Amino acid sequence: MHLHLPKKENISCVAIAFMMFVSTNIYSQSSQKTTDTIQADQIIFSIVENGPFYQGGNIELTDFLNSQFIGNCEGKKTYFQCTVLKDSSISDVLYFNKETECDDQIIELLKKTNGNWIAASIKGRAVACIALMTVTYVGNNRVKVE
Repeated sequence: MHLHLPKKENISCVAIAFMMFVSTNIYSQSSQKTTDTIQADQIIFSIVENGPFYQGGNIELTDFLNSQFIGNCEGKKTYFQCTVLKDSSISDVLYFNKETECDDQIIELLKKTNGNWIAASIKGRAVACIALMTVTYVGNNRVKVE
């Protein structure tokens, strides 16, 4: 009975190929982790455990808007959104349906609330999230946020 072993040159080729495969796989995994971390920090969530909110809630936000709002668009309702970032700042303030000329003023007033928000969280960790709100124009330079 003869045992046939591969030639010495073939063993070297197989060993080199195996080492290249292992090192490529390790590099791929480590770069994937880095990429995943960067992307996770840039995710804007729409579903979270604890949603973002204005410090003091809708009552305080309504009071702030009413302290500076000038307009009479009574009976109209507009839906707004902004992105509340992990550091409690906001960006991308916009409306879904422009109902009145007052909507642009509300956008500018909402931008002034930057830094006065509580970020959303998942498992106790702050995350960026979309905040939705309804602004109802109730007349006499007054609005109500829901």
